[in-house]
Amino acid sequence: MEMEPKFDIIFQEEGHRYFITEAPVPSVTQVLAGVGITDYSKVPLEQLVACQVFGKAVHKTTEFYDRKILNLSTLDPRLLPYLEAWIKFRTDYGFIPEGIERLVGSAKYMFAGQLDRDGIMRGRPRKVIVDIKTSFELDIPATALQTAGYEIGLQERYGIRSGYDRAVILLQPRGDYKIEWCTDKHDRAVFLSALTTLNYKRRHNRCQKLS
Repeated sequence: MEMEPKFDIIFQEEGHRYFITEAPVPSVTQVLAGVGITDYSKVPLEQLVACQVFGKAVHKTTEFYDRKILNLSTLDPRLLPYLEAWIKFRTDYGFIPEGIERLVGSAKYMFAGQLDRDGIMRGRPRKVIVDIKTSFELDIPATALQTAGYEIGLQERYGIRSGYDRAVILLQPRGDYKIEWCTDKHDRAVFLSALTTLNYKRRHNRCQKLS
């Protein structure tokens, strides 16, 4: 569904940088990493990079499928089970995306991010935010905060008053998936607290600043 954004967000792929009104802002994931809620420091760098590259390929595959531009004849066979898992999820839950890789963010709180999907789901009166995962453990506490940040950003950027249900979908290499619902009503407040903490640390030179 096409919605008119209330303000511009610029995303630079190189360096994974976001800007609102020309000012650099942290991403949702950078907020969580910056205060230690997510921490991959103990994962070997080679393994981390490989997982990130493969995860991006899976995300692109599902994105192209949802946009109806995927060429199956050129798809890497390793990606096929993850695509099958995504299709199975969409079929099982009657999920219809309205937003695909939508840029969201807050000019009030100054953060941004890229939301995997938002849309409607069979049998649920509220619209749903869906975050797609493919690697590592399904870290629900951290991912729940991530989806809460996306919800704040989606509502503000598009002037939406109604709330969203939030789900995390773990696509698995056997062509199946797991779904977890994020239901803690404190997630939004915790995410904003993390953002406040990150800003404090940056003001006092206790972590890397944006540039």
